[in-house]
Amino acid sequence: MGSNPTLSARFHDTSGVILLAILAFALAACGAIPLATIARFSGFDEQDFAALDPAALRVRVSVPEGFAVDVSQVRLAARVGFEGYARTERFDLASVGETRAVKGEGTFSRGTRVVTETLRLADRSQGGFRELQRAARASKAREIHLDVSVALRAAPKGARSVKVWIEMRLSPGEGYVTLIDGGTIALGKTEVYGTPAPQQP
Repeated sequence: MGSNPTLSARFHDTSGVILLAILAFALAACGAIPLATIARFSGFDEQDFAALDPAALRVRVSVPEGFAVDVSQVRLAARVGFEGYARTERFDLASVGETRAVKGEGTFSRGTRVVTETLRLADRSQGGFRELQRAARASKAREIHLDVSVALRAAPKGARSVKVWIEMRLSPGEGYVTLIDGGTIALGKTEVYGTPAPQQP
């Protein structure tokens, strides 16, 4: 059975770190989830999940210049629903590299200059991911959800919201799928303080 698209986007203030949790299979009220992404994952099932190569998984997180992603706090979580119970595992990610680009550029928009962090499953997490894949296949999982949790390590003083782009690559031949396309997420009632990340001239 395929996953049912749902969304939860929330910030948690933990020891001064703002955590952004975004469920990958999502339908955003702000329209930040492309329809093509929803269609791509609508039939995602335990066979698709079991066929993934953990070493080939990639996640890209982009935020505007001035903000910075705390790579050490980014997590990929997999929630597998079975008959009568669910199992959730969280996996560490490791940095592949950082790039800079412009997002949302168009005829009537100059776009937003962003910093993009590309990440992969950490070596220590790949064994656990494979074990969860085996369990999903053996017990015929009813639902599969992949979540990306992102932390900010720097933000402009007084910032109350941040635009976020999140993409995932399930396999090298498929390319990246956009999960969150420039969604504006409120940071909550508490301002985010910290030294702004350096910007390119």
